[in-house]
Order: sequence, then structure tokens, then C-alpha cells
Amino acid sequence: MDQRATEIPGDRSLASLRARFPLSRCPKEVNRVLSDLDEACVQRSSETRLSVAFSGGADSLFTVLWILAWFPNVGQAMDLLHFNHGTRPEENLAEEERVRRWAKELNLRIVVGRSVDPASSTEAALREARFAFFVESMRGSGSDTLALGHQADDVAENFLMRLARGSGLEGLAAPRAVSLHGGDWPHKRIRPVLDIPADPIREFLKEENLEFVVDPSNREGDYLRNRLRARVVPAWKEVEGREVLTGISRSRSLLEEATVFLERAARKICPNGWDADEIAVECLRDEDPAPVRFAIQRWLAAHEISVVGGWVDALVSATVAGDEGRWSAGKNLWVVLDKNALRIAPVVQVAEWEPVSWPDFTTLYLPDGSALRRGNRSPDARFYNEVIEGRNVGPNAVFLQIPGANRLGLTVRRWREGDRFKPLGAPGSRKLQDWFTDRKIDPALRKIIPIVSLGEEIIWVPGFPPADRHRLLDAEEKLLGLTYEPR
Repeated sequence: MDQRATEIPGDRSLASLRARFPLSRCPKEVNRVLSDLDEACVQRSSETRLSVAFSGGADSLFTVLWILAWFPNVGQAMDLLHFNHGTRPEENLAEEERVRRWAKELNLRIVVGRSVDPASSTEAALREARFAFFVESMRGSGSDTLALGHQADDVAENFLMRLARGSGLEGLAAPRAVSLHGGDWPHKRIRPVLDIPADPIREFLKEENLEFVVDPSNREGDYLRNRLRARVVPAWKEVEGREVLTGISRSRSLLEEATVFLERAARKICPNGWDADEIAVECLRDEDPAPVRFAIQRWLAAHEISVVGGWVDALVSATVAGDEGRWSAGKNLWVVLDKNALRIAPVVQVAEWEPVSWPDFTTLYLPDGSALRRGNRSPDARFYNEVIEGRNVGPNAVFLQIPGANRLGLTVRRWREGDRFKPLGAPGSRKLQDWFTDRKIDPALRKIIPIVSLGEEIIWVPGFPPADRHRLLDAEEKLLGLTYEPR
């Protein structure tokens, strides 16, 4: 922590800030949010609150002063949210004490949270814990706006990190000046100083003799962002020979414009929104890949499925082309694309089981929760003709004609490599595996579809017509009725 003496930022410092950093340096959309908050504070000062993520570092301190300087009514209804990560216990406590003093000196309310698991010190874990605290604190105060101290150097570092990961427009356009967040406590996040580089911010605070916390881990190379900040961005500025941050900020803004356009296009082709259980394929096929990609990625994110570039690329290509398939989405889930919809399905857990005999007039319950039912029927001419015409039957209900059907010892088993089957109307026998492939039956499902056989002969596979050899030929002979009830 810097050891400079500290002065309370009175009118002189705030006037100096206004002179050096005009309101035009703040993104317009952030200005609109703060202006609306300012007006609301005048009308309902005790009910409207703004939350600020406050580490006590230069960026968060400058953000607080910016708001006090340009939106004093909002400043009087501002809560500072400080999270003690506990990764450097003694230093973290000293930083916490310093931010408490700032809150007292600025006459602002402060809420402090502490990590319950300091050992989880990855960047992602620290960020998740920090923002969980922010959201919970906002819920407690009723605040629906969180101000963050991201500045232009953060934009450059984020751009480089995400570019190397192959991020799309939405990732490269982050962090946005204003972003909307749902979940248990819907809120917006604003970044008032997003277009201001780090150096002028620190120079101002030093000249005004305003102490800010310096996290020593920012000078270490443990995290990728710190390595980019210390090595890559300075080298980039030197090689470029000009102020690269202004150009990056403009590019980020243009990417955000394109992202907004894509989002509107994606919402038109997915009118049910991202939270829907499935997306109708007819909405996606023959569309341009860009809005389809945006829609699919938003839909996956809404269902808490990590978006991994490679398989998402394959999913988008298959969707646009009208293909079918399934992709592993982790957490025992599939993303399934068929001729009707794109949906999320659980991974089928296949239980091992041996062949079982199937007596007449019984229901056979299988390990996966499905059931098979069988029975005999003496058909009249009308019923016989209806079956011939395809009525009273379907993919999971069939009738066969086998002499002595009531005495048949049928067997039910799982599919085996090399099984052959000739369904009704087929020109010849083929491997069952080829029939599965033609019908695009997923390999995982092939392992649970029951095979009904008479001795070694397959007489029926649910989802297919019955065996051709046992088609109906005689209205006087009893019919063997088989029904499959999936889980």
C-alpha cells in the first residue's frame, strides 16, 4: 500500500477532476444511467442506491470520485462494496482498514465481505466469489446498478486474452460500458471510466495526494492478465509508436455495435428467447451463420453450458446445413440436433443385463425403466384389414402372425454386433447397425433398445416394422401383439 499522506477529496480535488476529465470522457450510455439515477435520487433519495465495487485501488477510487464530482446526488446514495479475498491475510486486512477509512472520510456506507475459501485463488474462483458477494449485497440494499472501475488498459488486456482464445464478437466487445445481468437479482453494471487509460488516473490521484491501495500481486506474473499488463501491452505501445489504447477502445465500441445488431437478428429467429427448452430447427436452418451462432451461444449460456469454440463451430455448421447429430456438453448432458429441434438431453446411462425370457400375457420391465407388453388376439376381418392398412400400429406397437403364438418362448436382449434384421417390406436382410445408421439412431440409444427374438431370429426392434417373415397373411390366425413403452 502506498504510504503517502491522504487528504479528503474536497471541492478542490473534485473541481480538478472535472477540469481534467470532462463528462465527455464517460461513455454516453453510462452518463444516461447515472443521470437517471441522479434524478431518481432527488425525488426518492432514501430509496435509490448505487453500488460500487471498491477495492481501494486507483481505478475504483477514481470511479468513486468521478461519480461524486459529476453526479453528487448519486454520490450521496452510494454504497461501497469491498471483498476481502484473504489470499494475503495481513495485507488484505490492512487494505480493508484503508477502504473503511475512505468510506468514513467520504461519508459513504460500506459493506465488507470475506472469502470463505481463500485457498481457491484462481482468477476465475476469485472473480466468482467477489461477484457473488456484490450481487448479494445489492439484493440486501435494493440496488439494481453496480459501478465497476474498468478502464482502457483493462479493455486492451481483455482483448488480447480473448483474441488468443478465439472469442467471437461478443467476447471481444467486453467489457461493455453498460451490461445487463439476470439471475437471482437482475441488475445492470456500468463502467464510467472505461475510456480513460490507467496512467492519467494514477497521475491525478498522486498529484492530488490521494492514497490508493496497490495490490502487490499485480506486479507478479502469477496471473495471465498481470503478465500481459507488465510485458505485452508496454511492448505493443512501444512498437506501435502511438497511443494504442484509444484505437482499441474504438474497436471495442464498434464490436459492441455489431454485437447489438447480431443480438437483434438472433432474437428475431428465436422468438421464444434463450431460456426455452429447445429451439425449433426451422427457425435456424438456411439463416446466416452469424445470428445462428449468436442465438446458439446465448441459448447454451442460459442453460449454464460452457461454450467451447470447436464443438460449437460444428454445431452451428450442422444446424445451418440441415444435418443432425449430438455433442457432449459435460455434466452428463448432450446437445441434440435432430430434424425438428435443438435441445438438451441427459446422457443415457446404460445398465448391463443378460437376455431374459418373455412369457405370454406378461409385461416385461427393463433396467432403463422402459416396458414391453405382449398378448394374442383373434382378429375379425375388420381389425385384420385395419392392421394391414397401418392402423392400430405404430413405431412402438406391432402385430405379427406366428403359428402357435400363445406358446412362443420369446427372448428379449440387447443389440449385438453382427445382428441382422429384415423388417416388413425391406428388399433383404441387413445388419441392424446399418438400419440404426440410416435412421440416425444415436449410438448410446442403440445400447438400450430391446431386441425381441424367437430363438436366434429377430422378430421385432422397437421403432421399426415387424419382421417381414411374420407379416399378416391369414385373417383366421391369431396375431401376436407387441408394445414398447419407452422410459
